[in-house]
Amino acid sequence: MSRLVLCRTPAGALVSTLSADRDLAAWHKVLTAELARLGPVHAALLAAPETGSAGLEWIAVGDRAVAASSLPGNGQQALMAALGSILADIDMVVASGQAPLLAAAWPALRRLPDIGYVYAVDGRPVLAAWGHAPAAAAEWPDPLAAIMPRHEPVLPLAEPVRGPPPYGLIGAFLAAALLFGLLLPGLALRPFTCATPAVAAISQSNAAIAQNAQLTTQLAQLNEQAAQDQAQCNAPKPALPQNAWNSGNLGMLSGCWKLVTNITLRDESTGAPLPIADWRICFDQKGNGTQTVTYQSGDVCTGPVLASFNSGHQMAIQEPSECSGPTSVALGHWLCQRVSDSQANCIRTDNYGQSQGIFQR
Repeated sequence: MSRLVLCRTPAGALVSTLSADRDLAAWHKVLTAELARLGPVHAALLAAPETGSAGLEWIAVGDRAVAASSLPGNGQQALMAALGSILADIDMVVASGQAPLLAAAWPALRRLPDIGYVYAVDGRPVLAAWGHAPAAAAEWPDPLAAIMPRHEPVLPLAEPVRGPPPYGLIGAFLAAALLFGLLLPGLALRPFTCATPAVAAISQSNAAIAQNAQLTTQLAQLNEQAAQDQAQCNAPKPALPQNAWNSGNLGMLSGCWKLVTNITLRDESTGAPLPIADWRICFDQKGNGTQTVTYQSGDVCTGPVLASFNSGHQMAIQEPSECSGPTSVALGHWLCQRVSDSQANCIRTDNYGQSQGIFQR
């Protein structure tokens, strides 16, 4: 952004149309402060007056400036439409009674010596020599009166002005944006980038809508992923995972297991059948455990067991000593083959033959 000298007016060539209770610099300061309450485009409307050696210099801040009279017809129309809308906003704020300093300078501040003091600075309207008329004029000209839109009188507002009136500049700004972005490439002006709060709000709303659509899609994807993750979390962990079984991991056996079987054991002394109601085996992390056998008669026996894995990925369960209880049971051993994550098929061998069972949690 640079300090741009829009034009110079010789001393004595113009006469102020503003009240003499403030000098021109003071008027610029207080008027710009009240215009800023309407928005940044309004605040930039009045070029800053600076006293030079030969008169006044009218200063704006921006990158590019061009006189309205240098624009092609369509360009002038778009610029003047934007300017007219700004002036209409000021007119309504003055009528509302909420801007006393603007009211004190209105409509004098909009008076120009002629239309040639209207400029486009980075696509926004800026006035030089505002509040002035030719010193030699019999009557003060008002070249901008013709572009003032007509509006119904506005009632006083309950609150101080905090933004542009409801008749804002959206349409004119869009026209100016079209003008400086598309119609005047040869002037090398930057695209129109200033906006009232209303225009900014529209842009922000559109961006929010687009972002909301993206977030909605992302949320759906995250919900789907979360459902999959939750399903995995809720799924029971495999009791006999393949890798642990193949590696002979005895820690996998830690805890208690059931042998589901219709096996009938034999009394070691008499050979009498001992039908089984329940058979449980509990191991520690090293494969050492205890078996508890409940017979259908209600008698119970307990005894030690020892688990190990052979090179064929089979689990062997040995009975180092008898299952102690009311009756003595023939010693035996189990050889189990994993069939799923939750079960292994086992065969028990003792002096009376072989029996089958299912090893599971």
